[in-house]
Amino acid sequence: MRRAREQLLFVKAGGHGHVALAATSTVGLTVLPIALEAFTQRMPQAKVSLTEDAGTVALRKLAD
Repeated sequence: MRRAREQLLFVKAGGHGHVALAATSTVGLTVLPIALEAFTQRMPQAKVSLTEDAGTVALRKLAD
């Protein structure tokens, strides 16, 4: 989480960055589209990677 927070602050300050997200299919179909739209409008230079997995698998992937 600390690494993600630092990356978001860097991108918000005008830098270019990469944000990695992992979500379940339910979140990916409901909440995520709205959140990604808002994020990319505010930070168009950021690269976003998305992985769809079950909760525990997604947490392991994000930790790597």
